[in-house]
Amino acid sequence: KRIFDKNKNYYVYAKHISQRNSEVIGYVNLWRKFFDDTLFYFSINNPKKYSETLIQDFNSKYSYIMQDKFLLKNRDVFSLIENYLLHIKNRIDLENNVKYHQELSQIFKKMNEKKKIHQFSQYVLHNVS
Repeated sequence: KRIFDKNKNYYVYAKHISQRNSEVIGYVNLWRKFFDDTLFYFSINNPKKYSETLIQDFNSKYSYIMQDKFLLKNRDVFSLIENYLLHIKNRIDLENNVKYHQELSQIFKKMNEKKKIHQFSQYVLHNVS
């Protein structure tokens, strides 16, 4: 299922029965692919001990993305992605919702230049015009 913006220029794939969750769940699934598998496993099983290590590792790998100017301002790429997801899901600023999708997709596209994830395009925003 595709969800279009009101001008029908962009869409995201619907991954969940709730449109609000659908708009972010694909990004979350994609985001997971950029984590170190071992650190992710440890952080799931012992979050108090390993979550901060996971976040630091992620930020060290992808900090170069912060050189660009984004609509949302954050101190690191992990919290920037997290903030975009929260803004989209919670409809914090509906006027900028499509812009949030565009910038989040841009972030993941830059990260994927290094990672080369198979079937990457199924997770990010697409221009259909």
